[in-house]
Amino acid sequence: MDISGAVPPGSAIQGLLFQTFDCFELFGKYFDLRLCIGITQEELGFKLTHGHERLTELFKQRGVFPFTDLDRQSISLS
Repeated sequence: MDISGAVPPGSAIQGLLFQTFDCFELFGKYFDLRLCIGITQEELGFKLTHGHERLTELFKQRGVFPFTDLDRQSISLS
């Protein structure tokens, strides 16, 4: 999801990656708990080419999952 119009000027984060974190039942209804992780334009392009699973894997390897830091630059995508 593009959020470029809602972030502070100069922020590298320009989009959101929605990730299912957990599924659970509460009061007889099923719910999905979703994370919204800030991503850069470069990371969005990578996600569109390689899929969210590969991008999430790289985020975990680089220690940025499941956090959003508006001042974070793109991770190394190789």
